[in-house]
Amino acid sequence: MIPTIRAPGSEFYIAFNPDLETDPTYQKFVVSPPDNCITVKTTWRDNAYFPAPLRGEMEYLQRVDEDAFQHVWEGKVRTHSDAQVFRGKFTATEHFTPQEGWSYFYGADWGFAKDPTVLVKCWVYERTLYVEHEAYGVGVDIDRTPELFDSVPGARNATIRADSSRPETLSHLKRHGYPGTTPAAKWPNCAMDGVAFMRQFENIVIHPRCKRTAEEFRLLAFKVNKLTGEIIPELASGHDHCVDAIRYALEMLIRPSGQGIFDYYAKRTTAPKPDANGNTPSPAADRTGSPSLLPGANPAPISPHRFVSDRPEADLTGLAPTPAQIAIYFSRGRK
Repeated sequence: MIPTIRAPGSEFYIAFNPDLETDPTYQKFVVSPPDNCITVKTTWRDNAYFPAPLRGEMEYLQRVDEDAFQHVWEGKVRTHSDAQVFRGKFTATEHFTPQEGWSYFYGADWGFAKDPTVLVKCWVYERTLYVEHEAYGVGVDIDRTPELFDSVPGARNATIRADSSRPETLSHLKRHGYPGTTPAAKWPNCAMDGVAFMRQFENIVIHPRCKRTAEEFRLLAFKVNKLTGEIIPELASGHDHCVDAIRYALEMLIRPSGQGIFDYYAKRTTAPKPDANGNTPSPAADRTGSPSLLPGANPAPISPHRFVSDRPEADLTGLAPTPAQIAIYFSRGRK
């Protein structure tokens, strides 16, 4: 269209809802606009007559799907791939204080070369997983690990389920103030089983102080076929150290092929009685079930969470007073 406009002083206007950042229109008029172009972003906030029914619709979408809210109402491009494991399933802005009746768990993952050493403290209450504390360090020597872990309250007196691949680290921790450190069980496909279990919590709340954990929950993804774009039910490497630590912490609640949070609570309400010797069967004793991991196939109902985000303001400083091209991109609810 641009080459057809040849008369002096010609102007044209473009109004659009952005979709992908790679779209040609978004690239040309938003990412790298011509010198004689004014680009203005407008949202529902610019509508002086924004009606109550639309506000209710907007607030509902923000409550149940933050990613969709940012795209539909805030005019942002879609940046979250369906391959992201915890997309729309957690919040990292909510401060909380553990309450009576919550169950706490500690889990640790050991660093290799440039990988971090991690300790997390999390809580489970009803169908919500809370991540309260994290200790995170890259290049931490084995003799400095106890000092790193001391930043997590209560860790020295707790059972810490940890990566079993480093027995020398486990032994060192036991001999230096962490006698409750114990190897977490592993089995084929245990990483996927752990993720399946975590995805089935109705809520995952990460304390704002746990910045590394929140980052991993945003970035951990399934593999994607580069030729077809198809999501592969395998975890991509990276962004999984805090996630692994949480998985180890919850190991006794997880069973191979994914227990599912509903099964966990069913077992709690129908807990087996101790036998004649006073032994109670492990909650991980039953190892059946196979929930799907892929997006759109989660068997448990999801309650996506609310985030707090800023609003980038348009900067018109220094733009030409009589542009030949004006691009306006906006979201729903505009005037």
